[in-house]
Amino acid sequence: VSPYVTDRMEYITVATLGNATDAGNLLDQLSQGMCASGNTRGSVMGGITRDSDDGYIRYAYQAVDYHEFHTSNNASDFGDLSQQSYLGAGLASETRWVCKNGHRYTSAGGNEHHINMDFFTVDTTGNASDFGDCAGRTQYLGGMADGTRGEWWGGKDTSGAQGSDVDSISYITIA
Repeated sequence: VSPYVTDRMEYITVATLGNATDAGNLLDQLSQGMCASGNTRGSVMGGITRDSDDGYIRYAYQAVDYHEFHTSNNASDFGDLSQQSYLGAGLASETRWVCKNGHRYTSAGGNEHHINMDFFTVDTTGNASDFGDCAGRTQYLGGMADGTRGEWWGGKDTSGAQGSDVDSISYITIA
């Protein structure tokens, strides 16, 4: 069924070689969400899901699921993004998750490309707060951080149906 979505979470122990182990389930079946992690919690922010009546219709997801790393329990509801979004990227410090929203498709308006960033305080649940705007509208990008500085790498711009490759790196100070 297109798009491929799943509610499965798996974990590995980084210090040892081996296969992944079941870590529980997300609250909904998702694909193309933005992920971030702190020291104790990980999150899936947004993504796409499918209509239960028609497996081929994609819907952008606004919810944020989180999981406590020391457990193998199902995810819990953390809050919501400022808007429905997928194809963005997440990054984190020990205390804050930041999400660069990608875009969403609407049957009425086509693709809506987002320029904004949302942030969450890792230790408390709740909805997104505004972090600011990115230098450009991109999707399919990568996000990474060293705990202080976060960077968004590459992706595709919003020109044409699929966009053109982007070779730029932008950065934020997470604190």
